[in-house]
Amino acid sequence: MKKILFIMLSILAMVGCQESMEDRAEREAKEYTKKYCPMVFDQNIILDSLTFDKAHTTFNNYYTVMGVADDRKNIEVKKDETRKDLIKKLHDDTSQRIYKDHGYSYRYILISQGDGSVLFDTTLKKEDYL
Repeated sequence: MKKILFIMLSILAMVGCQESMEDRAEREAKEYTKKYCPMVFDQNIILDSLTFDKAHTTFNNYYTVMGVADDRKNIEVKKDETRKDLIKKLHDDTSQRIYKDHGYSYRYILISQGDGSVLFDTTLKKEDYL
């Protein structure tokens, strides 16, 4: 009887300790930001942080754009091309497979270092990257 009780309690403890996919995504986004951010992509673009919005199951990537890249007109002209590039990179990114399989979204926000305004904001959903 004691063995059965011990096994039952062990199973309940293991089930109770598992984190949800949303909790895992939030934790991993925080850990990534703490470990890697700010991350310089080139001399003009920096990934400031990665967050996860549980309510919308969306990863939010916040970038600061500076120098010659901090040009609203140029970003506007290239926004469709930039979106296509992001879709291809996300489609090919195997490290995000578990989240893509769950249909999570990915939002990319580029913010001007000059005036703090949003220069580009797009969200990629499952139908975009699959």
